[in-house]
Amino acid sequence: MKTEQTQLLPNQEEMRKLTAFPNIDDFYYLLYDRLHMILESFFLDHTFCMFINALPRDHRPNEVIEVSRQGDLPLCYAGLDRFCELLRFDNNVIIDEKELEDTLTELKSIRFQTGEGQETNTIYNKFRIGNTPFGELFHSGSLKSYFNTSDAVDNKITKLEKQFLDQFIDTNIYKFISLPLIQFGEFDGVVHILYHNEDEYNLFKIKDNKSFIFERVFERIITAFTREYEGLMLDWEVEGTYYDFKNQAFSKVINRELDEKLYDSLGKNEILRHLRFAKHYQKYKPYFEKRFGSMDNIPDVIKREYKNTAVMSIIIDSYGHNVGAHSLPNTEWILRQAQPESLVEKNKGNINDALVRGMHVYTKYLQDKSAFWTGISRKQSFGGKITNLYDLLWKGFFSNVLFIGSIVQSEGIAKIQVRISFLKIIGNEKGIKLKKQVELTSDLIKYNFKELYESVGKLDRLRGDMVYPNTNIMVNTNEELVKKMKDISLFLPGAVVGEHAFYTMLENELRNVKHYSQEALKTMREEGLILHLSVEEDEVEGANFYRIGVWLDHPVYLSKEKILNRLEHIQDDLINPKAQYRARLGGTSQDKICAAFLFNNSFESVEQKGIRRAERFAPWVKLGTSIMRDGWPLLSEEFTISARRAFDDAFKESREYFDKNFTNHEGVYKKYFRVWKGANIYHLKNEAQLFSSVDNLSRFRFFKIDDKSIELRTRLLQEGAIRIIDKKVSKLEEAYGIWLKNWLGKSYTLSIILDGNVWGKLTLNQGLVQFSRQKSQSDEIVTQEIKLYHNEITDKKPHEVQFRNHGVFKQKFCNGSKLLDLETMNPVLAAELLETLGTKILIFENRIAQRLNGKKPGTLSEKEIFHDQLGLEVYPEDVQTWNTVGKSRFDKFHIMMVHLSFIHSFLDKNQRSIYSENDLSPFIKKEILKGKKAKQNFLLVIATGRGRIDWLENLDDEHKAFVVFRPIESILSAVEDAIGIEDDIELKYNLVKSLMGS
Repeated sequence: MKTEQTQLLPNQEEMRKLTAFPNIDDFYYLLYDRLHMILESFFLDHTFCMFINALPRDHRPNEVIEVSRQGDLPLCYAGLDRFCELLRFDNNVIIDEKELEDTLTELKSIRFQTGEGQETNTIYNKFRIGNTPFGELFHSGSLKSYFNTSDAVDNKITKLEKQFLDQFIDTNIYKFISLPLIQFGEFDGVVHILYHNEDEYNLFKIKDNKSFIFERVFERIITAFTREYEGLMLDWEVEGTYYDFKNQAFSKVINRELDEKLYDSLGKNEILRHLRFAKHYQKYKPYFEKRFGSMDNIPDVIKREYKNTAVMSIIIDSYGHNVGAHSLPNTEWILRQAQPESLVEKNKGNINDALVRGMHVYTKYLQDKSAFWTGISRKQSFGGKITNLYDLLWKGFFSNVLFIGSIVQSEGIAKIQVRISFLKIIGNEKGIKLKKQVELTSDLIKYNFKELYESVGKLDRLRGDMVYPNTNIMVNTNEELVKKMKDISLFLPGAVVGEHAFYTMLENELRNVKHYSQEALKTMREEGLILHLSVEEDEVEGANFYRIGVWLDHPVYLSKEKILNRLEHIQDDLINPKAQYRARLGGTSQDKICAAFLFNNSFESVEQKGIRRAERFAPWVKLGTSIMRDGWPLLSEEFTISARRAFDDAFKESREYFDKNFTNHEGVYKKYFRVWKGANIYHLKNEAQLFSSVDNLSRFRFFKIDDKSIELRTRLLQEGAIRIIDKKVSKLEEAYGIWLKNWLGKSYTLSIILDGNVWGKLTLNQGLVQFSRQKSQSDEIVTQEIKLYHNEITDKKPHEVQFRNHGVFKQKFCNGSKLLDLETMNPVLAAELLETLGTKILIFENRIAQRLNGKKPGTLSEKEIFHDQLGLEVYPEDVQTWNTVGKSRFDKFHIMMVHLSFIHSFLDKNQRSIYSENDLSPFIKKEILKGKKAKQNFLLVIATGRGRIDWLENLDDEHKAFVVFRPIESILSAVEDAIGIEDDIELKYNLVKSLMGS
């Protein structure tokens, strides 16, 4: 078709900027889809389609080019892939795939000027002239005529169009109509709608036996196309120095000063005037302004990454401040002063025993702290452990004397007192004022570092028992207190990770001394600092947890404004949009992150929205205050307020109560966070409960399921649940019996020998586990035999399993009794002991092998202990050993643990890795299963210290049913704790708990 001669309106020649779009093919794919959706609403009964000729926008990313508004524009064929998909969907036709692919490739590569396209040029000319009445805009005709014109016959582009369409429709019975594609008053292309002859009445009206264009329909189609096109542009991420072009494009059509010609064209151009674009943009100006205002907000997916980075920055800052800036420098000073050069010869290289013990605990704490950082990089924590409050506080934190003493030494504080209270809520007014019953309050520990600080450099004056109770460090061993603490069972996600989330909150409270006045600090220096912890049981929707309170027993002035200000800080986003999205560092953020992890098993959950638990408990930390009475905080009454009750309109009554009843006073600030109770059995009726329950299901030992599908079992396994049963039970020993029947076999007898005689036996029979002091019958088949010796005895017996008085066997399973005095064992403990000793474990991990090097599990004597008696084999990551063991032993174990990096040791003849970390299934098939199916009582544990777990998501479905992830740091910590006390049963117990969960 010949190009029409055009005449420009006066003074209309000017340039427009054209911004490149990233992923422009994806943009046009979506645009085609959305415009197609719009046309479906216009009563077209037959298959229809479109050719979209649009600006390529595929120049260099971030680049802006200029084009003339009145000269030719470059165009391309947009959205062709979606064009094909929709035609395939609507038509069951035989397609020549090769021809279609060739045609598509050519059409996609075409770039042409507006003047070169037959119908496109017609529409473009009418638009840019500006004086074409709207009713004369449309150009329509039959496709048969279009493809048979003299211009079309020799036109390469037209031939390609026909080749493409002939694959799907009969072009002899189709017509077309062409419409402009408009964006903020600018011409951006043409949409050619191709429709069946019989649908003509849906687009045209008949008058006097002649068809005429139904203008109202096309007004709606064009404006709908524009809204969809503009909306997609507003959502598209565009980078570079001209990223604000979308805002500018809109501003030009509402502000004449920015682009006089474009602004005036909305009223002067007959097409734009008829479509009432000027009125539309003014009318919906608030909408666009809000959209552009929100463009400075980063997208959610990127914001999540900012927040993940912020979480890491904040937690590492806690180390940098609490440990790096305070504890380590002070500890280094103590050690340096304690060993001056003049004493080196005298001591002959022997460091004082007290410092050795202190540094052992201190370095273990730092090692576990490093594992804590590694856990931060994971979105979710897998597994965990159940521990009691006594072990958590004393063994893990307050026995770390060098750390406790050094963290506040910068403030000149040499005395520290730790107090603990057990409380029960007995009254609650509007969720704000709580009445509490004090069940027990006691000093837990008292430290006096004054002599230590004064005696550095004088080794003879240092005490030799720094880490244990003496006149300088007094630990309350009151039986009532110790029992109370040991009866409190806590679930810590990620084991060592959860421990240090808890400890970080204690560290922060100790470091809060820096916020006190000089007068208050003077008192602390003279009388000592008092750290107070409180413990309360709580429940929400049947889910049980403990509320842990932490504060310093030193008064400050409490005002309503200060409390609300602190709550606002707690509620603040972790990243600050006004400071280039940098992390909000400080103790408040650290506390919030750690509290979220303890409650949700995930650091990322700290600001997670849209989940029931977050709606109920976020931002995870709440404030409490108590007035002073007789020089001490009043424990029986306090104000407790959360950000939710302070600022959420749903809790107006609570806020009104707070405003009316809280009066400024002297007292203590408290912070509260929640830790889940360790629990035993959860009845899971269906998979929906995994998402709907406010409970933390990781805290349970057993899962009873109604749905026996492998899919649900697999899902539970990936959530960290190992012990899954399908029979209803009411007692824990019954659950253990059912589980062990599947795990160890229908019957199992374990004989324990002490000093050459049978001391006792554990028997699994008919789903029941029993402990007996009776001797084995001569004809009884013993599945496993363990020879015990007491490690405190100096005469070491290398062929026997050693235990210690303070180890788990003696203290937990034997309840602290002398072995010869023990007649019975609690059925639950008997079952747990049988699981511990009967579970066969095979490990390929370098560091665990190194830690056990002293045991030399490969030697004959130790092989008998570890392999034959304890069912534990540990090897370094060596392929030759793997192949030797693998020939006959892999299927003899319940648990096989492999470090993720080990798979790189398997090489081809060119010394290249055979297997990839991202796809472990080939490794599992070839190296472990070897053509067999995994046993129902087999678990493959992949351990790594890295944050990513993509490999787990990429596993074949059949492998997900028996493969779990465990963080290596928790396993190493469990091994080292046992090695430290030289207790073989403790080692096996810790490994089973680390790999299977408490």
